[in-house]
Amino acid sequence: MKLGIIDEILLAILVAGIVLALFYLALPPNIQTGTLQLEDEIPGTGWKLVDLSPTAGKASFKNTIMNYEYTTFVGRRFYAITIDQIKGSTVKYSVDMKFYKNIYIYAAAHLLLGIGIVLSIIVFMLRIDRLKEKLLSPTLLITTAYIIIGLPLIYALVLSIS
Repeated sequence: MKLGIIDEILLAILVAGIVLALFYLALPPNIQTGTLQLEDEIPGTGWKLVDLSPTAGKASFKNTIMNYEYTTFVGRRFYAITIDQIKGSTVKYSVDMKFYKNIYIYAAAHLLLGIGIVLSIIVFMLRIDRLKEKLLSPTLLITTAYIIIGLPLIYALVLSIS
């Protein structure tokens, strides 16, 4: 079975994505805890507490980097941050800094696996007529590997922060 240049590129992207994803997932958690008042920022994350409802047990955060707002409840996790308790005007939180300190590795793994999945499916669809004769063609095997290995790794990466 001889690999073409496109198959080799797809395989290289898959291997690079797998290596980065497994490296990120193997890193130990780095949990940090603290308390916040209104308009305080969680250090190193860019998330700032903008609204608080102690009776409903919810807090709203705004990301100063992405200009994105998110409302969460006590005990729920978002972007590796968990709100542990809301008492009066104080929020007790815990954050896994593994995500924020290694965000480029996380993003690169997502990007490589996502691009690889899309490209492998496109290449597979372009070659579908020529693949009818061969069941074990490299393109089919690489596309299958992306679906069997790449998709669960992307899911595991997403679960690690939510």
